Amino acid sequence: VAASSSKAGGYRRPDTGLWHVVDGVIDKLDHYHCLTWQDTTDNEFPDWLEIKLPEAQRIARVVVFPFEKSLKDYAVQVYVGGDWREVDKVTGQNADEIAHKFAPVTTDRVRLFVTAANGPDSRVTEVEVYGQ
Repeated sequence: VAASSSKAGGYRRPDTGLWHVVDGVIDKLDHYHCLTWQDTTDNEFPDWLEIKLPEAQRIARVVVFPFEKSLKDYAVQVYVGGDWREVDKVTGQNADEIAHKFAPVTTDRVRLFVTAANGPDSRVTEVEVYGQ
């Protein structure tokens, strides 16, 4: 997992929140701010979060769990043929869980490209990637 920037509330290494985004645990409280990804550029966009799969997979659904409903506007992108391709986009969100279904695509990378947040920063507690 990689990101445009990352912090972990000063309690752990900055990459701690990154690997927790794909650990299967959805912690809606995260008292220590180390189980979620949070960017370091308050009120500056875009922010991005990239998940690189071990090998190319056919995917058709991504579920995003914004921490404290932080994500407002973003695109779900996949890496195909050397370029990022948008497969879904949302605007005006204010939810704890956002599901994205799209035509199946084979890729080894998925990215959230955030252009606005409900607050100063982008925060994500989990991202799930599915084949259907």
